[in-house]
Amino acid sequence: MTVADKAVQKLLFTELADKYPDFALFGEEGEHRHIDPAVPTWVIDPIDGTTNFVRRLDASVVSVALVYEGESRIGVVYDPFTDRAFVSARGEGAFCGDARLHVSDVDYSEAVVGVGTMPYDKSDSERLFRMWHRIFLETNDLRRAGTAASDIVRTAEGKLDGYIEKRLGPWDFAAASLILTEAGGVFTDWHGERVVIDESKRSVVAATPRTAERLLKCISEEYFTD
Repeated sequence: MTVADKAVQKLLFTELADKYPDFALFGEEGEHRHIDPAVPTWVIDPIDGTTNFVRRLDASVVSVALVYEGESRIGVVYDPFTDRAFVSARGEGAFCGDARLHVSDVDYSEAVVGVGTMPYDKSDSERLFRMWHRIFLETNDLRRAGTAASDIVRTAEGKLDGYIEKRLGPWDFAAASLILTEAGGVFTDWHGERVVIDESKRSVVAATPRTAERLLKCISEEYFTD
């Protein structure tokens, strides 16, 4: 957590509370630790990719989602380094500027897949890297950007073909997952089940339909076999 994380979240909380006083607020930073499914809630990650930000790597985004009844209704992911905003409303498609987003349609053997290595808990790294190794062998290549929301929207715009990570917080994916699914992608947990957005952490697959199928097969055979 940095001073910038706190400042961005405070700014967003202040603006959203002023415009939507009946909505709740839930952020990565601070004491807001519960999402009530019956109350529309803004779920915010002020800087997704904090390590990148601290190291002056230009790969961090701001993520804002409106969540109600366990699902995202509005999603916005903003990249301040390119001044691009990825936006979506449920049932209305996903856009970056005037361009409508759609996932790619490449074969799994040609797919480029983003991965998250869960650096804050390295106790499971052996199984995770065994899985990454198989994905690397079966696809074109892997990518590790250090920002989940960014990799998920890159999948939505067809620059990546999938993304997989263990134990993300809802602030990491609430906005980006809606953008992805509205662009024709698939967003599930590691068992292929729908992700209900609450305060829990989730292991997720975000991908094109054909890539998601193969990633879930790999997870089942490589991660859940022990």
